[in-house]
Amino acid sequence: MTKGKICSQTAHAVLGVYKDLSGDPEEPVEGEETGDPELLALWASLQYPKATLTAKSIKELYSFEEMADKEELYSCCVHDAGRT
Repeated sequence: MTKGKICSQTAHAVLGVYKDLSGDPEEPVEGEETGDPELLALWASLQYPKATLTAKSIKELYSFEEMADKEELYSCCVHDAGRT
């Protein structure tokens, strides 16, 4: 991927995490609480740290997501749609 595409995908992931933490789900489920304002405030106080990973395959991409879950890290998996 080009540097520009990496920046774009990173922005998509950051926005995805922010939307989840702020309680703005894309598909709301009735009766299910959304958001975590305390975690969002903590993330903001730390100046929104983030890490990006590049997967060489779908299997590797999902293994990264599983690792984040095991470490109790908030994550957002971005799939390149190939439009740019």
